[in-house]
Amino acid sequence: MTRTTDVTLHSVLKFSDFLSEERAKEVTDSTQFMGGKWKELCRQTNFSPNIAKYIIPVDIGYANFLVLTEVPAGAVTKAHAHDEPMFRYVLSGSLELNNRSYEAGDWVYVPKNVPYEITTKTGYSTLSGYGQACVEPPT
Repeated sequence: MTRTTDVTLHSVLKFSDFLSEERAKEVTDSTQFMGGKWKELCRQTNFSPNIAKYIIPVDIGYANFLVLTEVPAGAVTKAHAHDEPMFRYVLSGSLELNNRSYEAGDWVYVPKNVPYEITTKTGYSTLSGYGQACVEPPT
């Protein structure tokens, strides 16, 4: 299957503006990307006004599968990095990634080989894209 970036998104933002391995060199999230206005820029305009669809501006072409991660309150994931970018969408609860807080509805992109640590007081669930099987970081 050939992957194409020449798609009509029906939004202000173009695919060439998305976060990707080539363009992102540091952790970026939904509050930082385009001044936090990602929803305004990424709302699809080809739906009726009562249906809101937003394109999350992250190129996930590296991902082969999605992973639902559920983590209990008080858990700590020690600092580690991946050989591929990491995208996480927070479905519920809250977490701190590198001392920055995220809650349901937030997303964060971590470029490949950039170390990060996650802690949580409440527990959380995230949806992430992976290109290869993740292994638990050393404790």
